[in-house]
Amino acid sequence: MSFERFNRFAGVRVTGLQEATRGIENIIRGFGPAAIKTITETQDFFVNEAQRRVHKISHTLEKSIRADPVHDNRGDVVADTDYARKEEERKGNKEFGRGTGIGTPHAYMAPSKPITQIAMQGFVIKNFDALFRSKG
Repeated sequence: MSFERFNRFAGVRVTGLQEATRGIENIIRGFGPAAIKTITETQDFFVNEAQRRVHKISHTLEKSIRADPVHDNRGDVVADTDYARKEEERKGNKEFGRGTGIGTPHAYMAPSKPITQIAMQGFVIKNFDALFRSKG
């Protein structure tokens, strides 16, 4: 946008509407890729959190936790074993060592959700801030 003095009176010509419009169009075009990048980063974060929290014996369940490709502005994280849901819902009822405690719950997806929601806020800010800075 520019301001030009166009006569000897107090006149100003405002130009730059086309440039501003192009900037807005660029932001709109960049919105989809920024959203997909945010979803992908959030999926990866969730996968890492769930893998970190899952009980590991054979590592089969841990290795099965993965992110599916993003589609329709949605990204799924799945644990692809026949016992994944059972393990997620399993209560902590084992005794460990000399103790008589009830053990720890086996949930790995549910506890990963709140920390991922917090992290996602950072991904949104980072990716959309980068979009606005590059296209403005």
